Amino acid sequence: MSTYKSKKITAADQFTDYISIARGGAVVVVEDTSSMSMTVVLQIRQDSDSDPIDTGDTWTTEGAHVIEGVPDIEMRVGVKTGGYASGTANVRIYRKQ
Repeated sequence: MSTYKSKKITAADQFTDYISIARGGAVVVVEDTSSMSMTVVLQIRQDSDSDPIDTGDTWTTEGAHVIEGVPDIEMRVGVKTGGYASGTANVRIYRKQ
């Protein structure tokens, strides 16, 4: 089982695949690869039958961000409709061990 998911963001409505996160939390990495102008969001869902829910965590610049204290849940990162203006970003979400 992979310990991270990644996606190259070049338009709206692009997300990593979901990754199961246990109580250890996660790390989100946003890398600006070409003058990114977008809002990257973190979404969660309880299971594969659930709709995604925005957590309120968003990023508009590159960096690494630690997500602590999460229950057993699935997470993904990406850009929603209306959140993309231009540029390219690589996003990754890692399961903390």
